[in-house]
Amino acid sequence: MSRTICEKDEEECLTVNGSHHDCSPALELQFISHLHVATYYLVSTVYSNLWHPVWDGCGVWDPSGKLEGEEKKKLEGQRLVDTLNWEWTPGRGILLDYDPVDFVVRMLKSPGGLVLVGAVNIGTPSGVANVEQFVLSKTSAMTKILQEKSGVPKSRMERPFFTLLEDHMGLGESDIRAITNAKPNYKWYHKFRRVEGWEDHLKWLAVPREGEEETVTEDTLVILNAGAHWSRHELGMLRAPTDAQEQVLLEDTYPRMIDLVTSRLSPIERTSIYYRSTSPGHPQCEDHSTPYKDMADARRKEQNLVQRLKETVSTPDDKKQRSRWDWDLFKPHNELWNRTIQMLTWILEKIVYTGVYQACSMIGRGCFWMDDNHQY
Repeated sequence: MSRTICEKDEEECLTVNGSHHDCSPALELQFISHLHVATYYLVSTVYSNLWHPVWDGCGVWDPSGKLEGEEKKKLEGQRLVDTLNWEWTPGRGILLDYDPVDFVVRMLKSPGGLVLVGAVNIGTPSGVANVEQFVLSKTSAMTKILQEKSGVPKSRMERPFFTLLEDHMGLGESDIRAITNAKPNYKWYHKFRRVEGWEDHLKWLAVPREGEEETVTEDTLVILNAGAHWSRHELGMLRAPTDAQEQVLLEDTYPRMIDLVTSRLSPIERTSIYYRSTSPGHPQCEDHSTPYKDMADARRKEQNLVQRLKETVSTPDDKKQRSRWDWDLFKPHNELWNRTIQMLTWILEKIVYTGVYQACSMIGRGCFWMDDNHQY
Protein backbone atom coordinates (compact mmCIF):
# COMPACT_ATOMS: atom_id res chain seq x y z
CA MET A 1 0.00 0.00 0.00
CA SER A 2 1.17 3.52 -0.67
CA ARG A 3 1.08 6.10 2.08
CA THR A 4 -0.41 9.52 1.80
CA ILE A 5 2.11 12.29 1.96
CA CYS A 6 -0.41 15.11 1.99
CA GLU A 7 -2.12 15.33 5.34
CA LYS A 8 -2.13 19.13 4.89
CA ASP A 9 0.84 19.42 7.19
CA GLU A 10 3.02 22.40 6.34
CA GLU A 11 6.13 20.53 7.39
CA GLU A 12 5.51 17.84 4.81
CA CYS A 13 4.66 20.21 2.00
CA LEU A 14 7.68 22.38 2.68
CA THR A 15 10.06 19.43 2.65
CA VAL A 16 8.59 17.28 -0.10
CA ASN A 17 6.43 19.24 -2.46
CA GLY A 18 8.45 22.38 -3.09
CA SER A 19 5.39 24.50 -3.67
CA HIS A 20 3.75 27.25 -1.66
CA HIS A 21 0.36 26.03 -2.84
CA ASP A 22 -1.67 23.13 -1.53
CA CYS A 23 -0.10 19.71 -1.73
CA SER A 24 -0.10 18.33 -5.23
CA PRO A 25 -3.34 16.55 -6.20
CA ALA A 26 -1.15 14.13 -8.13
CA LEU A 27 0.21 12.86 -4.82
CA GLU A 28 -3.18 12.73 -3.19
CA LEU A 29 -4.65 10.69 -6.02
CA GLN A 30 -2.20 7.81 -5.87
CA PHE A 31 -4.88 5.62 -4.34
CA ILE A 32 -6.84 5.67 -7.62
CA SER A 33 -4.39 3.39 -9.37
CA HIS A 34 -4.38 1.01 -6.41
CA LEU A 35 -8.15 0.68 -6.42
CA HIS A 36 -8.53 0.40 -10.18
CA VAL A 37 -11.32 2.96 -10.08
CA ALA A 38 -11.74 5.94 -12.34
CA THR A 39 -8.87 4.51 -14.35
CA TYR A 40 -9.68 6.75 -17.27
CA TYR A 41 -8.08 9.58 -15.30
CA LEU A 42 -4.32 9.77 -15.40
CA VAL A 43 -2.36 11.47 -12.66
CA SER A 44 -0.54 13.46 -15.33
CA THR A 45 -3.91 14.81 -16.46
CA VAL A 46 -5.09 15.67 -12.98
CA TYR A 47 -1.87 17.50 -12.18
CA SER A 48 -1.13 19.21 -15.49
CA ASN A 49 1.23 21.98 -14.44
CA LEU A 50 2.00 23.70 -17.72
CA TRP A 51 4.87 25.68 -16.24
CA HIS A 52 7.04 22.67 -15.46
CA PRO A 53 7.97 19.50 -17.33
CA VAL A 54 7.21 16.08 -15.89
CA TRP A 55 9.59 15.38 -13.00
CA ASP A 56 12.28 12.89 -13.93
CA GLY A 57 14.58 13.17 -10.92
CA CYS A 58 16.46 15.59 -8.70
CA GLY A 59 19.42 17.47 -10.08
CA VAL A 60 22.89 16.75 -8.76
CA TRP A 61 24.27 18.96 -6.01
CA ASP A 62 27.08 20.71 -7.86
CA PRO A 63 28.25 23.86 -6.04
CA SER A 64 31.31 24.13 -8.30
CA GLY A 65 29.28 23.87 -11.51
CA LYS A 66 32.02 21.74 -13.08
CA LEU A 67 30.42 18.29 -13.15
CA GLU A 68 29.94 16.86 -16.64
CA GLY A 69 29.99 13.72 -18.73
CA GLU A 70 29.99 10.24 -17.21
CA GLU A 71 30.79 11.55 -13.73
CA LYS A 72 27.67 13.72 -13.70
CA LYS A 73 25.52 10.96 -15.21
CA LYS A 74 26.66 8.49 -12.54
CA LEU A 75 25.93 10.96 -9.74
CA GLU A 76 22.50 11.72 -11.23
CA GLY A 77 21.66 8.02 -11.12
CA GLN A 78 22.72 7.73 -7.49
CA ARG A 79 20.81 10.92 -6.67
CA LEU A 80 17.63 9.41 -8.11
CA VAL A 81 18.10 6.22 -6.07
CA ASP A 82 18.70 8.25 -2.90
CA THR A 83 15.63 10.39 -3.56
CA LEU A 84 13.31 7.44 -4.17
CA ASN A 85 14.56 5.65 -1.06
CA TRP A 86 14.28 8.69 1.21
CA GLU A 87 11.37 8.57 3.62
CA TRP A 88 10.06 11.59 5.45
CA THR A 89 9.73 11.28 9.23
CA PRO A 90 7.44 13.68 11.11
CA GLY A 91 9.00 15.95 13.69
CA ARG A 92 6.33 15.03 16.22
CA GLY A 93 4.05 12.04 16.69
CA ILE A 94 4.07 9.11 14.29
CA LEU A 95 3.18 8.71 10.65
CA LEU A 96 0.02 6.64 10.39
CA ASP A 97 -0.27 3.93 7.77
CA TYR A 98 -2.37 4.93 4.80
CA ASP A 99 -4.84 2.37 3.51
CA PRO A 100 -6.51 3.60 0.30
CA VAL A 101 -9.48 1.26 0.80
CA ASP A 102 -10.14 2.61 4.30
CA PHE A 103 -9.79 6.13 2.93
CA VAL A 104 -12.41 5.68 0.21
CA VAL A 105 -14.74 3.85 2.60
CA ARG A 106 -14.56 6.83 4.96
CA MET A 107 -15.35 9.20 2.10
CA LEU A 108 -18.36 7.12 1.07
CA LYS A 109 -19.73 7.31 4.60
CA SER A 110 -20.17 11.07 4.22
CA PRO A 111 -22.57 12.76 1.80
CA GLY A 112 -19.85 14.60 -0.14
CA GLY A 113 -16.63 12.72 0.59
CA LEU A 114 -13.50 14.88 0.39
CA VAL A 115 -13.56 18.31 -1.24
CA LEU A 116 -10.39 20.31 -1.96
CA VAL A 117 -10.86 24.03 -2.59
CA GLY A 118 -8.08 26.41 -3.52
CA ALA A 119 -5.25 27.11 -5.93
CA VAL A 120 -4.63 23.51 -6.95
CA ASN A 121 -3.41 22.76 -10.45
CA ILE A 122 -5.91 20.41 -12.03
CA GLY A 123 -6.96 19.48 -15.53
CA THR A 124 -10.60 19.75 -16.55
CA PRO A 125 -11.46 16.86 -18.91
CA SER A 126 -15.00 16.85 -17.51
CA GLY A 127 -15.73 20.02 -19.45
CA VAL A 128 -16.65 22.07 -16.39
CA ALA A 129 -14.09 24.80 -15.91
CA ASN A 130 -11.82 24.25 -12.88
CA VAL A 131 -13.89 21.37 -11.46
CA GLU A 132 -12.88 17.72 -11.19
CA GLN A 133 -15.06 15.05 -9.55
CA PHE A 134 -14.48 11.34 -9.07
CA VAL A 135 -17.17 8.66 -8.98
CA LEU A 136 -16.44 4.96 -8.64
CA SER A 137 -16.65 2.99 -11.86
CA LYS A 138 -19.79 0.85 -12.06
CA THR A 139 -17.92 -1.84 -14.00
CA SER A 140 -15.09 -2.27 -11.51
CA ALA A 141 -15.15 -5.29 -9.20
CA MET A 142 -13.55 -3.11 -6.53
CA THR A 143 -16.62 -0.87 -6.46
CA LYS A 144 -18.78 -3.70 -5.10
CA ILE A 145 -16.18 -4.46 -2.42
CA LEU A 146 -16.08 -0.81 -1.38
CA GLN A 147 -19.86 -0.66 -1.16
CA GLU A 148 -19.96 -3.76 1.02
CA LYS A 149 -17.24 -2.40 3.31
CA SER A 150 -18.91 0.98 3.67
CA GLY A 151 -22.45 -0.38 3.96
CA VAL A 152 -23.88 2.56 2.02
CA PRO A 153 -26.77 2.34 -0.47
CA LYS A 154 -26.46 2.49 -4.25
CA SER A 155 -27.51 6.13 -4.28
CA ARG A 156 -24.33 7.12 -2.41
CA MET A 157 -22.13 5.15 -4.80
CA GLU A 158 -23.40 7.25 -7.70
CA ARG A 159 -22.15 10.54 -6.24
CA PRO A 160 -18.55 11.84 -6.05
CA PHE A 161 -16.31 10.69 -3.23
CA PHE A 162 -13.61 13.19 -4.19
CA THR A 163 -14.00 16.69 -5.64
CA LEU A 164 -11.40 19.28 -6.68
CA LEU A 165 -12.51 22.90 -7.01
CA GLU A 166 -9.78 25.17 -8.36
CA ASP A 167 -10.58 28.65 -7.12
CA HIS A 168 -7.57 30.91 -6.62
CA MET A 169 -9.13 33.61 -4.47
CA GLY A 170 -12.21 32.04 -2.87
CA LEU A 171 -14.19 35.07 -4.04
CA GLY A 172 -15.44 36.43 -7.34
CA GLU A 173 -14.94 39.78 -9.05
CA SER A 174 -17.77 41.65 -7.32
CA ASP A 175 -16.63 40.56 -3.85
CA ILE A 176 -12.98 41.40 -4.55
CA ARG A 177 -13.91 44.82 -5.90
CA ALA A 178 -15.95 45.51 -2.77
CA ILE A 179 -13.42 44.45 -0.15
CA THR A 180 -10.48 46.14 -1.91
CA ASN A 181 -12.45 49.38 -2.43
CA ALA A 182 -11.59 49.26 -6.12
CA LYS A 183 -12.52 52.37 -8.08
CA PRO A 184 -15.64 52.02 -10.26
CA ASN A 185 -13.58 52.54 -13.42
CA TYR A 186 -10.92 49.97 -12.46
CA LYS A 187 -10.41 47.70 -15.47
CA TRP A 188 -10.69 44.04 -14.49
CA TYR A 189 -7.87 42.25 -16.29
CA HIS A 190 -7.45 39.34 -13.88
CA LYS A 191 -7.80 35.73 -14.98
CA PHE A 192 -8.07 34.02 -11.62
CA ARG A 193 -9.17 30.40 -11.76
CA ARG A 194 -12.72 30.52 -10.51
CA VAL A 195 -15.66 28.18 -9.79
CA GLU A 196 -18.70 30.42 -9.64
CA GLY A 197 -20.98 29.43 -6.80
CA TRP A 198 -18.58 26.85 -5.38
CA GLU A 199 -20.09 27.36 -1.92
CA ASP A 200 -23.51 26.32 -3.25
CA HIS A 201 -22.01 23.26 -4.90
CA LEU A 202 -20.33 22.33 -1.63
CA LYS A 203 -23.66 22.70 0.14
CA TRP A 204 -25.26 20.36 -2.41
CA LEU A 205 -22.50 17.80 -1.93
CA ALA A 206 -22.75 17.88 1.87
CA VAL A 207 -26.53 17.77 2.30
CA PRO A 208 -27.79 14.46 3.80
CA ARG A 209 -29.95 12.41 1.41
CA GLU A 210 -33.21 10.67 2.16
CA GLY A 211 -32.71 6.96 2.62
CA GLU A 212 -29.07 7.32 3.69
CA GLU A 213 -29.65 8.43 7.28
CA GLU A 214 -28.53 5.15 8.86
CA THR A 215 -25.36 4.54 6.85
CA VAL A 216 -24.02 7.87 5.54
CA THR A 217 -23.34 9.36 8.95
CA GLU A 218 -19.92 11.05 8.77
CA ASP A 219 -19.09 14.68 7.98
CA THR A 220 -18.09 15.77 4.51
CA LEU A 221 -14.42 16.82 4.69
CA VAL A 222 -13.37 20.13 3.16
CA ILE A 223 -9.76 21.29 2.82
CA LEU A 224 -9.52 24.97 1.96
CA ASN A 225 -6.69 27.33 1.13
CA ALA A 226 -6.73 30.98 0.06
CA GLY A 227 -3.25 32.28 0.52
CA ALA A 228 -0.58 32.56 -2.15
CA HIS A 229 -2.61 34.56 -4.66
CA TRP A 230 -3.61 37.21 -2.13
CA SER A 231 -0.73 39.56 -2.88
CA ARG A 232 -0.04 43.01 -4.29
CA HIS A 233 1.23 41.30 -7.43
CA GLU A 234 -2.23 39.82 -8.07
CA LEU A 235 -4.40 42.65 -6.72
CA GLY A 236 -3.45 45.57 -8.91
CA MET A 237 -6.24 47.78 -7.57
CA LEU A 238 -4.35 48.19 -4.27
CA ARG A 239 -2.39 51.36 -4.93
CA ALA A 240 -0.56 53.60 -2.45
CA PRO A 241 2.48 55.93 -2.54
CA THR A 242 4.83 53.38 -0.93
CA ASP A 243 5.24 49.60 -0.85
CA ALA A 244 4.69 49.58 2.90
CA GLN A 245 1.39 51.42 2.53
CA GLU A 246 0.27 49.02 -0.20
CA GLN A 247 1.01 46.09 2.10
CA VAL A 248 -1.19 47.72 4.73
CA LEU A 249 -4.02 47.85 2.19
CA LEU A 250 -3.50 44.16 1.45
CA GLU A 251 -3.52 43.27 5.14
CA ASP A 252 -6.76 45.23 5.54
CA THR A 253 -8.31 43.29 2.67
CA TYR A 254 -7.36 39.78 3.77
CA PRO A 255 -9.53 39.54 6.92
CA ARG A 256 -12.51 40.78 4.91
CA MET A 257 -12.04 37.85 2.57
CA ILE A 258 -11.84 35.48 5.54
CA ASP A 259 -15.05 36.88 7.00
CA LEU A 260 -16.92 36.43 3.72
CA VAL A 261 -15.72 32.86 3.18
CA THR A 262 -16.36 31.69 6.74
CA SER A 263 -19.80 33.33 6.88
CA ARG A 264 -20.83 31.39 3.77
CA LEU A 265 -19.40 28.06 4.86
CA SER A 266 -20.37 28.04 8.54
CA PRO A 267 -24.09 27.36 7.93
CA ILE A 268 -23.39 24.28 5.80
CA GLU A 269 -24.35 21.30 7.91
CA ARG A 270 -22.39 18.08 8.39
CA THR A 271 -19.03 19.46 7.28
CA SER A 272 -15.57 19.47 8.85
CA ILE A 273 -13.63 22.28 7.19
CA TYR A 274 -9.84 22.34 7.45
CA TYR A 275 -7.92 25.47 6.55
CA ARG A 276 -4.58 24.50 5.06
CA SER A 277 -2.06 27.17 6.07
CA THR A 278 0.09 28.62 3.30
CA SER A 279 3.80 27.85 3.33
CA PRO A 280 6.60 29.12 1.08
CA GLY A 281 8.29 27.06 -1.56
CA HIS A 282 11.81 25.83 -0.91
CA PRO A 283 14.84 25.96 -3.23
CA GLN A 284 15.48 23.38 -5.91
CA CYS A 285 16.71 20.09 -4.46
CA GLU A 286 19.98 20.38 -6.39
CA ASP A 287 20.81 23.32 -4.14
CA HIS A 288 21.28 20.92 -1.22
CA SER A 289 23.29 17.79 -0.66
CA THR A 290 20.73 16.38 1.80
CA PRO A 291 17.14 17.21 2.84
CA TYR A 292 16.46 19.39 5.87
CA LYS A 293 16.70 17.26 8.98
CA ASP A 294 13.62 18.76 10.66
CA MET A 295 11.24 21.72 10.61
CA ALA A 296 13.45 23.88 12.81
CA ASP A 297 16.36 23.31 10.42
CA ALA A 298 14.15 24.25 7.45
CA ARG A 299 12.88 27.44 9.07
CA ARG A 300 16.38 28.49 10.05
CA LYS A 301 17.74 28.02 6.53
CA GLU A 302 14.71 29.50 4.80
CA GLN A 303 14.70 32.88 6.53
CA ASN A 304 14.58 36.24 4.72
CA LEU A 305 12.18 34.91 2.11
CA VAL A 306 11.69 38.07 0.10
CA GLN A 307 15.39 38.89 -0.06
CA ARG A 308 16.19 35.37 -1.19
CA LEU A 309 13.50 35.55 -3.87
CA LYS A 310 14.96 38.81 -5.17
CA GLU A 311 18.44 37.31 -5.34
CA THR A 312 17.25 34.81 -7.96
CA VAL A 313 16.63 37.56 -10.55
CA SER A 314 18.76 40.42 -11.86
CA THR A 315 16.61 43.26 -13.20
CA PRO A 316 14.98 45.92 -10.98
CA ASP A 317 11.54 45.11 -12.41
CA ASP A 318 11.90 41.41 -11.61
CA LYS A 319 13.12 42.18 -8.11
CA LYS A 320 10.11 44.43 -7.53
CA GLN A 321 7.81 41.69 -8.78
CA ARG A 322 9.31 39.21 -6.31
CA SER A 323 8.72 41.68 -3.48
CA ARG A 324 5.10 42.06 -4.53
CA TRP A 325 4.51 38.32 -4.20
CA ASP A 326 4.31 39.13 -0.46
CA TRP A 327 5.62 35.81 0.79
CA ASP A 328 6.53 37.61 4.00
CA LEU A 329 2.79 37.91 4.71
CA PHE A 330 2.15 34.16 4.76
CA LYS A 331 2.69 34.02 8.51
CA PRO A 332 0.39 36.94 9.46
CA HIS A 333 -2.24 35.69 7.03
CA ASN A 334 -2.13 32.23 8.58
CA GLU A 335 -2.45 33.80 12.01
CA LEU A 336 -5.53 35.70 10.85
CA TRP A 337 -7.17 32.42 9.90
CA ASN A 338 -6.15 30.92 13.22
CA ARG A 339 -7.65 33.79 15.22
CA THR A 340 -10.82 33.83 13.13
CA ILE A 341 -11.39 30.12 13.66
CA GLN A 342 -10.91 30.55 17.38
CA MET A 343 -13.39 33.43 17.46
CA LEU A 344 -15.97 31.42 15.53
CA THR A 345 -16.18 28.75 18.15
CA TRP A 346 -18.20 28.44 21.27
CA ILE A 347 -16.09 25.41 22.18
CA LEU A 348 -12.38 25.36 21.42
CA GLU A 349 -10.64 22.06 21.82
CA LYS A 350 -7.01 21.24 21.28
CA ILE A 351 -6.77 17.84 19.57
CA VAL A 352 -3.52 16.50 20.97
CA TYR A 353 -2.85 13.66 18.56
CA THR A 354 -3.56 15.50 15.31
CA GLY A 355 -2.35 18.97 16.27
CA VAL A 356 -5.32 20.89 14.92
CA TYR A 357 -7.85 23.28 16.38
CA GLN A 358 -11.55 22.56 16.06
CA ALA A 359 -14.09 25.33 15.97
CA CYS A 360 -17.80 24.61 15.66
CA SER A 361 -19.87 27.71 15.10
CA MET A 362 -22.96 25.95 16.38
CA ILE A 363 -24.23 22.45 17.00
CA GLY A 364 -24.80 20.53 13.78
CA ARG A 365 -23.25 23.18 11.55
CA GLY A 366 -19.92 23.42 9.79
CA CYS A 367 -16.86 22.81 11.96
CA PHE A 368 -13.71 24.77 11.09
CA TRP A 369 -10.27 23.34 11.78
CA MET A 370 -6.79 24.70 11.23
CA ASP A 371 -3.52 22.84 11.04
CA ASP A 372 -1.12 23.65 13.86
CA ASN A 373 1.75 24.57 11.51
CA HIS A 374 0.92 28.19 10.74
CA GLN A 375 4.23 29.75 11.75
CA TYR A 376 5.09 30.96 8.24
